[in-house]
Amino acid sequence: MLTVEVEPPGGGFVIPESGEFKLNETITLSARPANGDWFFETWSGQVDPDADWSDTKTTVTMDKNRTISAHFFERPGLLKIDMFGDMEFSLASIDSSNDLYTFDLNEISYNDDAAPKFVANGVPDAVELHLLEAVLRNPKLSLTARSGIGHIFAWEAWRTNLLRIQRDAPNIDARIQRVVAGYITLGDYMSVEFIPKGLATHFQVTGIDSENYDRSMSRYLTYNEDADNDGFLNNEEWGHSISTLWPERADVYVAIALQPRQNNPRAPQLPLAPIDPNVTYSRTQ
Repeated sequence: MLTVEVEPPGGGFVIPESGEFKLNETITLSARPANGDWFFETWSGQVDPDADWSDTKTTVTMDKNRTISAHFFERPGLLKIDMFGDMEFSLASIDSSNDLYTFDLNEISYNDDAAPKFVANGVPDAVELHLLEAVLRNPKLSLTARSGIGHIFAWEAWRTNLLRIQRDAPNIDARIQRVVAGYITLGDYMSVEFIPKGLATHFQVTGIDSENYDRSMSRYLTYNEDADNDGFLNNEEWGHSISTLWPERADVYVAIALQPRQNNPRAPQLPLAPIDPNVTYSRTQ
């Protein structure tokens, strides 16, 4: 007798279901997530020893009664994440002359009168958000064993921030809410000043205190940190992709930033360019 269980109930289903099978017959099981925001995580129980527990398909040999469980998890809104699209909409809502590929105000300095001034850090804001999106869209990503970033922690931070901005600014467009949650999840100090001021100036939303949000991912995602902990800062990784054209350059950057050099034989051969915060990056650079 093969007993097939699903955890949590309703998270998905398995083909075939529980039933009687011939002695020593090898059965291929296929896990299917429920429609919407459900994803397959892993198998548990009495699967074959050499089977891939993280694959949606696995095998079990019916040499005796066996019990198998398929585990699913939910990521509400994951499939709707489009940081480039959301950022482009948000920038246009502020000023139609803003350019997705060059907008870079994700750093802060102070004038002589101690007033904050928003300046470039050399990495376009949309690219920084694209890195966050790549982490959020990959539930299997875990670089925590090498003290790098992991999906589950980034998801929890971003989801917490999204729910909070939906609570604190319920009347702004959902795309702007996702961008705000993204900025705050990036977690650099700029977000403490820029986000509340921007919301107040352009959307008449007041009372936002970014310090009350989850900024724990700042140690991985800010431009001067190291997402995969391979010894190259994120802005250095961006410099390594400088020979690639838009929009592929952003994808190349993400691939480098989330793949430690020790595991990427191509990385040492990539062109290394100096990081100049005064450079305005364009579609053709």
